[in-house]
Amino acid sequence: MPKNKDLDQEKFDEYLKLGDLKKETYYNRDRFYDNFNTFLETKGVKDLGELFKNQEGRNKFAELFAAFFFTLTVRDDERPKLGYAENIKSHLKNKILATFNIDISNSENFQGVEANWRKYTVLLTNEGKSVTTHKEEIPPYTVESLWMLFARTQAALENRDKDNYMADFLTKIDVELHDQLNKVMMYGACYLVIFFEVRRGREGLAELKQADFRLVEDDTFEYKYYKKFRSEGDKNHQTEGTNVACSGVIPFGDILLDDGVTVFNPGKFFGYYLSLLPPAATKEGGKGGFLFQKAKTNSRNFSIHNHEETLYEANMKVGKETLSQALPALCVMVKSKKCTNHQIRASAIMYMRRAGISFNTIQKITGHKSVESLVQNYDLSLEAPDLSNIMGALKQGPAVATGSEFVMSKLKTRKSAAAGLAASQCSLLQAILACREEGAALASPKKSRLHNKIKARLPRYFWAPY
Repeated sequence: MPKNKDLDQEKFDEYLKLGDLKKETYYNRDRFYDNFNTFLETKGVKDLGELFKNQEGRNKFAELFAAFFFTLTVRDDERPKLGYAENIKSHLKNKILATFNIDISNSENFQGVEANWRKYTVLLTNEGKSVTTHKEEIPPYTVESLWMLFARTQAALENRDKDNYMADFLTKIDVELHDQLNKVMMYGACYLVIFFEVRRGREGLAELKQADFRLVEDDTFEYKYYKKFRSEGDKNHQTEGTNVACSGVIPFGDILLDDGVTVFNPGKFFGYYLSLLPPAATKEGGKGGFLFQKAKTNSRNFSIHNHEETLYEANMKVGKETLSQALPALCVMVKSKKCTNHQIRASAIMYMRRAGISFNTIQKITGHKSVESLVQNYDLSLEAPDLSNIMGALKQGPAVATGSEFVMSKLKTRKSAAAGLAASQCSLLQAILACREEGAALASPKKSRLHNKIKARLPRYFWAPY
């Protein structure tokens, strides 16, 4: 027989909030509603509720609602893009529904609202404001630089107890990052979770636990990977949760990087990151075991270069705002153009499309409600190979119509400076080591100051060679 267990009021109140709108949504709804009321006051309307009491008032509301949008501007006195305008309209509609229990989209009571809105969308279309901006993917050279940083950081941390740690591993990493290796690992793991699960840039990341991920070895094929086995509620699955059976995985497999020497293995990187994390909170009653925990910073009591040290705070998880800045922070670390977390998802989708994976299969991974919404948001452009084939079909149209076989075009790759990445620049520390090996003297005051500056950044047990 089913039975009920004890439940305190605090926990019950927490349950009752599940599925509620985000604080940001409430904030934006109130903000747009206040703007609308300020506009109404300029038109002599002090009480919006009075307009809803009769048909004459509702007709006046329809005109004022249209006037609000027709006069609405954003940056540089420009009209908003259609998507943003629709967002404002939705917030106003829902706020009015919640406040007055009135549905302004009801065409019987508000005959002019939707008709006027269609006219407004025509205006925005004519002004070029209805074009959806395609979400850009991360530049390939940035991805290559990130993977190089991840591989070298993992190698350095794995060899902290070795005599050649500094000379053969730490020197391959920018000296500015020597005290942030644990942060690179944490941001790198965040990048891999977003990329291989093709998930949104910050949604649910802060709540992920180490125990949500398991190492899997396929029974039939030689394929090993980390997979998340916990369903989550997200934008498209607020009540039923995500389909774990169709989620992406973080695979094991060597990726030879552009220098022809360095190898990056996503599964090994993620597994090593997990091994560095404290498995549980150390404070009594504290919450622990989170996937993303705060990286410790160098101090008198902690050195990241000591292989016996724990690199993360067991009782402090990383917040969603910090995780939402993972890729921007990584771009600064590799000195690349700033990209956003959401571009990771866009890149993954475009990579799959170029590989010929169908939208139906991609939809299973991304969790989009429909293929249409996936195409609408992520496949709004035609690249050169697609354009070439389409134009080729038109050029060969008459010949194919009379029985000739259609010949697919194959474009040659243009030689470009972006085709190959520049070799990684030596760090300042590496340059000093090279000078010492060649017997070069660091005699000048400028070089001595540089030497002392780098020496000061190293742990005490690195000073002997200098």
